[in-house]
Amino acid sequence: MKKICIMLSTYNGEKYLNEQLESIFLQDCDFQVDLVVRDDGSTDNTVDILHEWISKGHQMTLLDNKGKNLGPARSFLELLSQCPGYDYYAFADQDDVWDHNKIAKGVETIERIKAEDLQPVLYCCNSRKINSQDEVTVKQNTKAVPEFNGNSIMISGFAQGCTMVFNSEARDEVLKFSLDLFPMHDLALLTCVYFAGKVFYDNTPHISHRVHENNVDAISYDSNIFKRLKKANTKWNARSKKNPLDNCAREVLNIYSKRMTPEELIFYNNLSNYKKIKHKLYLLNYILYNRLNSKSSNRSFAIRAITNKL
Repeated sequence: MKKICIMLSTYNGEKYLNEQLESIFLQDCDFQVDLVVRDDGSTDNTVDILHEWISKGHQMTLLDNKGKNLGPARSFLELLSQCPGYDYYAFADQDDVWDHNKIAKGVETIERIKAEDLQPVLYCCNSRKINSQDEVTVKQNTKAVPEFNGNSIMISGFAQGCTMVFNSEARDEVLKFSLDLFPMHDLALLTCVYFAGKVFYDNTPHISHRVHENNVDAISYDSNIFKRLKKANTKWNARSKKNPLDNCAREVLNIYSKRMTPEELIFYNNLSNYKKIKHKLYLLNYILYNRLNSKSSNRSFAIRAITNKL
């Protein structure tokens, strides 16, 4: 029987965690589903809730976090590095709710694509947005199948980590890089598999992504523009110091330059040196005519490039 590892990173998630765990354990599929959890230093009842589910006999492992708070991206990548030996993998956020067929749809798609060749394959699906009362606020996060290339992935990506299912070859590809290299785990998967294998986007939502005041989408949740800007600036500062995008672009170039188009080569070379004025000007000009990313993503990228916070 084939096995899939669902990787869940938790942090002060007591409010919605039970609902998410239930949706994971009710997945309708004919292969072994193992849930591996890493708690990132919760101070509420999150860990107690996890132990309750383990005591009920569910196929679930809680890793020792060794007292470290790593943040969501590094926590997920840490999970990825500690979970070898599975056929398939998926990321899970603590406050979402999965449709019963989310994993089955992902695995079915990967197996169909992989039949062509042994390669990294990443499946991503659309999502609907729900609020703290489980009310649907947005039926489809993306209206149409997104167009993308290696450049647009670096500007904003196009899929959420919580929608992803991928094979062991994709995991191996990501782990060629240092866990500290990419600013987000979903960016790591999108970038590596785009250049080394195949990415498939399913425009049908198979997950309810919860947006509330305490999750990573809290910036868009807040209606006060000044508060949004302050939160965004705090996030940009943290990422540019820990995981600068120019270093990331440089390493991606080192491994995938032979698989890039001429346009991608130019973009990544400029991104890897963006703090120099001529490279910064190239990126700003590129953003001016870029149509693959949203206006808000282009604007965010341009501001961060100008202020050296990529």
